[in-house]
Amino acid sequence: MEQGIEFHLQRNHNIHFTEETPYSPICSGLDLLHPASLQSFLDVFGSMIRSPRQAVTGSLFGKRYSTLAAGALYSFTVSDYGVNISLNVLQLSLIDKSFHFHLTRRTQTMAIVMGSTRIQRRKQYLTHIFNDNLIPVFSMVSRYTGLDESVLWGHLSYLLAYWKKKWVSQAKSEELKSRIEADYRYIIDEAGSELCVIKKNRLQDDFRCIPVPHHADRLITVRKKCCLNYCLPGEDRYCYTCPKITDERRITKYLCLQPI
Repeated sequence: MEQGIEFHLQRNHNIHFTEETPYSPICSGLDLLHPASLQSFLDVFGSMIRSPRQAVTGSLFGKRYSTLAAGALYSFTVSDYGVNISLNVLQLSLIDKSFHFHLTRRTQTMAIVMGSTRIQRRKQYLTHIFNDNLIPVFSMVSRYTGLDESVLWGHLSYLLAYWKKKWVSQAKSEELKSRIEADYRYIIDEAGSELCVIKKNRLQDDFRCIPVPHHADRLITVRKKCCLNYCLPGEDRYCYTCPKITDERRITKYLCLQPI
């Protein structure tokens, strides 16, 4: 893997390639599929964020966990490198309420035997991301916490839309811009069929955007699913992207957090 890609994954997606097992609290990817170990991890995470109930913990788990898939997509789209994120090679740790994803260096191999054409490789790798990781994990978290699974897919949809826009704006060539757009469109258009994501939880891209007054170059993209962050203790815990608040309040919150 290119050093620049590895640096990007660590800085922007908390994906680390390491020789050693990270420090606790930690669980393996496979632990997420076992009720007792999943409960233990969610209990630690929920205590860290002072979550009042399991559904809130599950929602904020999904919001953070989705960054692993976004990082994997970036690696493939930019460098055609399929980082292996199978649950049996993944370790997950909690650092300052954030998720960190650890892959030992010996797992820096293609996730699967990749096809001879990029279209084949894309289908195979994205199937890996969904079938070998996201689908079983989201299903288990939903089942355990009682959170509607569509909320988890909504978080992933929003994050992918956010990063796609950012990657396109930072792309240094028209070829890369086209590749980013094509891979994103494939996920959105095919996730309900070829990638085996349940259709009722299909990924979305039709987010409403609100212009920031007097700054036409800035848009606030509104989530379709509330992450329930407002349920945590403290004053005004609503995100400025939350679908539950008014646009006037949204803009005020945005300007407080993103001064112009």
